[in-house]
Amino acid sequence: MASIPTKRACAAQELDSPVQPASSLSTPLQLVGSGAGVGPAPPPAVQVVEAPPSPGTLPASVEVSPAGLQWRSKSKLSAEIAANELSRQASMPETLGSRTESAASSCLPSPGIGEQVVDITVQTSYDEYDPATRTKVTKNMGGDVLRSRRKLIRNDTDSGSSSASESVQTDGTNSATFSQVHGEQDAITNWGVLIGKALWCRMKGQGQQGKRRKLGLLAVALNGSTYLNRFTAVSKDAKPPSKGPGRGVTRRAATVVSQLQEMVKRVGKEETDMNDGEWREDTMNFLFSADYTDTLMILASGVRQLLQTEPTVVQVPQPCKVFGDIHGQLRDLLLLFHAYGSPGADKHFVFNGDFVDRGAHQLEVVGVLFALKLTFPSHVWLVRGNHEDLLMNRKYGFEEECQESLGSANGPKTFQLFQKAFEWLPLACLIDDQILTVHGGLGDGKWTIAELSCVPRPLNSEDFHTPERRWLYNILWSDPIPEDEAMNEAVVFGVHSSPRNASAVKFGWNVTKTFCALNGIGLVIRSHQCLEQGRGFEIMHEDKLMRVFSARDYEEHRNDAAVLAIKRNGGASAPQLLVRAQVLKSLERFRGAQVNGV
Repeated sequence: MASIPTKRACAAQELDSPVQPASSLSTPLQLVGSGAGVGPAPPPAVQVVEAPPSPGTLPASVEVSPAGLQWRSKSKLSAEIAANELSRQASMPETLGSRTESAASSCLPSPGIGEQVVDITVQTSYDEYDPATRTKVTKNMGGDVLRSRRKLIRNDTDSGSSSASESVQTDGTNSATFSQVHGEQDAITNWGVLIGKALWCRMKGQGQQGKRRKLGLLAVALNGSTYLNRFTAVSKDAKPPSKGPGRGVTRRAATVVSQLQEMVKRVGKEETDMNDGEWREDTMNFLFSADYTDTLMILASGVRQLLQTEPTVVQVPQPCKVFGDIHGQLRDLLLLFHAYGSPGADKHFVFNGDFVDRGAHQLEVVGVLFALKLTFPSHVWLVRGNHEDLLMNRKYGFEEECQESLGSANGPKTFQLFQKAFEWLPLACLIDDQILTVHGGLGDGKWTIAELSCVPRPLNSEDFHTPERRWLYNILWSDPIPEDEAMNEAVVFGVHSSPRNASAVKFGWNVTKTFCALNGIGLVIRSHQCLEQGRGFEIMHEDKLMRVFSARDYEEHRNDAAVLAIKRNGGASAPQLLVRAQVLKSLERFRGAQVNGV
């Protein structure tokens, strides 16, 4: 019987050990321990397929004693929410899924010597800044940002009488069927998570702790089939990386950043709050000088050269802040800088795509972000969104903005320079080796961070629409399914078509959990969606996924804007990553409250 190597065994594996044939890895993984006979049979044989280039070696199987083995969760909410969850689970009847989870967790490998387990804690309180009153308060999270299947399960198990049960059910699913399906889906997911962690342990055994190397190992499908190989070789025709922008470009960028800092101070002192579309400042001349067209062209060309030196998945240390969609709303960006800090040489900032389209100050937003990137190249990180795209910019306003603001002679040329820079933007960033940040989502989840790191750039609009790159398209376009969206478990489980378009998908909580296990990470941060009267952030998929959106009152949604602050806490023996939401309060909700006399 093949067994799962512990992290301890993996860490001790020699780098120059003999290559293990792929055939020796196709033996079914079976659990060792006291979980025998509990829950369903494990899924079909796990197949691991090597993809070019050959990564080197894989560790041999190691027998594992079941005694005392335990896996520490890499992602959790703080103690208050954890206690509530445990209380709810304790009051629920035992299900197939819970029995399987108990059996699986008892057989998972423990951390090894020299390998830290970093817990990720999303703090249950968040900061809220109100520009209308220029005050900052601390608030506790509520059900509007904490999405959980436990709400539905609790309602189902507490229904008691037939009348109560009928009031809960909204889609024709009866209580018994829901509980049964819930248990089955939990069981499938738990096996998938277990297998993912085992595969990650084997990859870590190649002596590459803390690094996402191009291993070429493919994910394993829960239905017994092997995932398609999505390794993308670097084109032989690819140009060598640029050496980066010259000193003249960085000096011009530094001047823009200096003007930006002054504008942040001015906006912070304004006595009357207003939305970005109502703001009437001469921002172009103030930020980029009277020769703003030339400045924007220089910034776009310089950033393209700089991005050519960066990988497709950038590594970002902590502490850092993550911004979501901005969509040309410059005043909101300035207020967030004023309330929670601006980029500098002592901190890291990640801007997670969708800088332009729809807003009133699109050129100003992308211009200052590019200037920040050039001024602080190792501290400011730009990630591509679905609106850093030629077709989207033609449809939703950025091309028109260039024409109107820069004229018929310079507008098209500047627009093309920005498009060339957009094509070189990284597709993801990995924060402190534990948190993956992408703009849209995971798609079907049938890819690894290692595979994504191998994708060559530049990538234009057409490159995302080829069948073999649909997975890349969904990194920019896919959306998660909130697990409390429907009583029917099948609706929130797996991968479904998206109302956005024929190529995009929606993915369930099980996809996120399995992806995190397979890639050895604890949390995924994404943007891409704004909720009506939302708080600018959300936590879902059993605390493995967060959403952040940084444009308030977007398209009359009466929503807050938010950023996520990430930093380490605790000593070397118990490292911890803290994630805290920092919110900019909606002006439209404030106005509505005044009208209603609240």
